[in-house]
Order: sequence, then structure tokens, then C-alpha cells
Amino acid sequence: MLECIGLYCQTLRNQPKLTPLCVSFVSGFPGIRYYKLFDSQNEHKSSEDQKYALLKTFASLKQYNWNQIKKELNIGNINQQIQAEALPQTYFYIPKNQQDLDNKVEELKNDNPDSVEEITEYAVTQTKILSKEDKRYEQDTSLKKLEAIFIIIFISIWSICVLTLLYIDYFFGYKNISETVYLALLTTTIVEVFGLQWLVMAHLFPHRQ
Repeated sequence: MLECIGLYCQTLRNQPKLTPLCVSFVSGFPGIRYYKLFDSQNEHKSSEDQKYALLKTFASLKQYNWNQIKKELNIGNINQQIQAEALPQTYFYIPKNQQDLDNKVEELKNDNPDSVEEITEYAVTQTKILSKEDKRYEQDTSLKKLEAIFIIIFISIWSICVLTLLYIDYFFGYKNISETVYLALLTTTIVEVFGLQWLVMAHLFPHRQ
């Protein structure tokens, strides 16, 4: 039914979108097919971006001139009725984590026992999304840890090798290594010790954090 309404709206001047007015009781957002069929440019945007896009759509619906449509459909003056029944779209629930979602689901079930099935279905969907996010962060953290360990081991081995080489040359009376090589070893060691540490720290703790 919503698809039929959406296709009809696409034939109208300025293409007002009625379908996003039908939203999930739990999330405050329309179904995913709305974005696939009628608003693909916002389909993959964040929930916050979709929220503002919907609010903009709701505002345009209030301003749209429905006179010609009312004539075609033989509808009288129903502006007051529409204003009275239109949902004030100020509620959009975006779960932050699994605990936050669980608490919200329990609250909704207690307040609206007639909507338990819909609320449970929404919770399952959101849990899958949150699980994917948690897994991604876990993998990202593991890679950062491995990178930090590698840098620490590399710097340690390099420093030991350089110190050993310098000690051996010192033991033989500074006869085997020229001053140029000394400068190169000291310079590269300083760059590697501080430079690689800086790279690791910059990656683990970005400037924005």
C-alpha cells in the first residue's frame, strides 16, 4: 500500500513524499524500502542525517498545495484534521550500545504491551547492527595492539644491535667505524625510536580524541 502511495506521489508536482509519515513505533523511522525506492540518496547516511532529511520532508508536506489533489480525489477541506492527527516527529531513538537498547526495549514493552512483537523484532535487528559494530571495533583494537607490539619489539632489537655494534667498536679502540657511520647510526636510531613511537601514538590516540 505504501509503495502505491509513493509511486502516486512521484507523479505529482514537486513530488511530495507521503510514505515517510508511516514510521516505526519503536524507532521513529520509516521502513528500509522507503529509502531504496523513494529516497536512495539518504539510504546509507547516518541516522542523524536521515532524521534531518525526514524533518525537512515533513516541513515540505505542510507547505505543499494539495488543492488540485483534493479536487482529483474529491476530498473536502481536511487541513484542520490533518494538522490535528499529524505526528510531531521529534522522537528518533538511536541505541548507543546493547545495554542502552535492552533498557529501552524493556521500557517500551512495559508501556506498550500490545506492541511487544514489533518491539522485539526491532530489538533483534538493532542487536545485529550493534554486534557488527562491536566486532569491527574489537578487530580494530586487536590490530592496533599488534602494531604497537611490533613497533616496540623492532625498536628494542634495533637499539640493542646499535649499542652492541658501538660497544664492539669501542672495545677495539674506534678503529672499524668512521664518524660518518656513527652519525648515520645515531640519526637513524633517534628517528626510529621517536618517529615510530609518534606514529603509534598518533594512530592509537588521534588528535580529535
